[in-house]
Amino acid sequence: MLINLSHKYNFLHKLYLGLFYALFILCSHASYATQGVSENNLLNIDSMLIEADKLRSHAPALGQEIITKLENNITKLSESQRHHLTYLSASKSIYQGNYLEGEKKFLALLGSNTSELIKFRANYSLINLYTLQQRWQEGLQQVAKVLTTRKSIEGDEHFKLALVSVIAFYNQIEQYQLALDYSEQLLHNISEKRTHCIVNQLVLLAKLETQQLSIKSNELTKGIEVCQQANEPIFTGIIRSYQARLHLNEKNADDAINALLPHLNAVKSTHYKVLISLTYNLLAQAYHLKSDIDKTKEYALLAEDVGGGLTKNKEIAATYKLLFQIAEQEGNFEQALYFHKKYSQATQKHLDEVQAKQIAFQLAKHNDYANKQRIEQQNQQIDLLSVQHLLTKKQAENSLLLIMLLIVFLMALALWAYKSWLVQQRLKQLTEYDSLTKVHSRGHFIQLAKSSLKHCQKTEQPLTCVLFDLDNFKRINDNYGHAIGDKALKEVARVCRKIGRQNDILGRLGGEEFAYILPGCSVIIAEDIAQRCRLSIQQIDYKALGLNDQITASFGISDVAISGFELTDLLGDADSAMYASKEHGRNCVNTFR
Repeated sequence: MLINLSHKYNFLHKLYLGLFYALFILCSHASYATQGVSENNLLNIDSMLIEADKLRSHAPALGQEIITKLENNITKLSESQRHHLTYLSASKSIYQGNYLEGEKKFLALLGSNTSELIKFRANYSLINLYTLQQRWQEGLQQVAKVLTTRKSIEGDEHFKLALVSVIAFYNQIEQYQLALDYSEQLLHNISEKRTHCIVNQLVLLAKLETQQLSIKSNELTKGIEVCQQANEPIFTGIIRSYQARLHLNEKNADDAINALLPHLNAVKSTHYKVLISLTYNLLAQAYHLKSDIDKTKEYALLAEDVGGGLTKNKEIAATYKLLFQIAEQEGNFEQALYFHKKYSQATQKHLDEVQAKQIAFQLAKHNDYANKQRIEQQNQQIDLLSVQHLLTKKQAENSLLLIMLLIVFLMALALWAYKSWLVQQRLKQLTEYDSLTKVHSRGHFIQLAKSSLKHCQKTEQPLTCVLFDLDNFKRINDNYGHAIGDKALKEVARVCRKIGRQNDILGRLGGEEFAYILPGCSVIIAEDIAQRCRLSIQQIDYKALGLNDQITASFGISDVAISGFELTDLLGDADSAMYASKEHGRNCVNTFR
């Protein structure tokens, strides 16, 4: 069994990735009627290019037909027309899923002598492409390019579209406040209905994630009305999912159902699997809140059936969590174990994605800071050279001034080096340690654990793994709030750190789950350490934390003699043992045999 990671899901980021296709084709700002294409239209190349640009949004098949006709007659196009066609062809490739081909065409345009407008469009289209591929660091670099070059673009239509791409990217990399900051430049200056709908949805997502959105607010209702007027059922369905989510946060299951169920057929008619799967999942959660097992199971299985073929993400993890809980309630433990494994796999992938986003953003900030410091250093060197030129004329009287300037330069260089070192230390702290509990983060724990396994295998030493999970922790969060839950997690980490040996590796895997890697430690000693941890957790002064009940934890132990030296197997067996502890009443220790 894989690691069980308890996490509160918001089901939104992967859903939105599919909608980046809309940003590639959001270039039309006038209404028009779709019509057939005849061979005679080939004589008017410019008109066909403009029409293909428009038709990509509302009639993509017809738009691609025009692009194909133009590609087959490329010898009739001028150089500027070929550049425009290359941009359209790149967008068509992205729409068809040929990401590598589309990227090559965009990059070729950036290296050509095409117009600044086409280059600008290629630049912000690359933001959307990198978001689709989750290439966060390259996306951040592309955002910087777009924001730097936007002033050279005449007119504001493509400037607005570029801002839409930037806002969407910041939402995806979970920098929601930045998304809101840029949306202020755009939201009240849009005339085109479809763009208005998309920007509204982006703003509502950012406000939802930063807890600036309330179900009592009329912002969601207005957002739905805007997207309905733009005839955009997919975005309308997404905003309704926000309503349902807020109702679920307030434990209003009936209101969540009423927000979704009457519009289920409209959602299914979009044929957009990610939205359909999300809607089924939210309905399953609502019925689960009402303790309606049959309906919960029905909609959870529908969510799995529709979303199962998609990339594993938080939605799928939430679906498997519901199915696991239902199977456990029904006593079908074999099926519960199956769904628990699926849930753990999806959760682990999501956590890896979140970590990748955070690291990419922190590295971008660090690189930006370093670049600014290098520019300042170069400016200082230029100033120094100017002074040296003057000193050649007045060496005698200005020698003291030269020495002082050199000292200032060295101090500035030393200050820059110190600040750079501080930034690096901060980045290391963010990536290696959990910010709440101050124990190793999941990524760093896995790295240290693999290194320790390799060493113990080479030196033929024993190694054991202790995995433990706080009992009924969700009830603590639900009854006392997350602030009290965070205090409990910090206290558990504090008492467990005291028990471990100097070379033992303690990490937080996620939520309320922790793990110990004990190199050179037999199962007997590991069981003693686990029991001491269990007793220390049980003896925590829970009343001082604001709780009415004791804090307890369930432990599972595995060792390399049985599980081998693969970390996944070692953690999986420890997880199975911990699961057995849960089944045997919790607050106990079990060893995998």
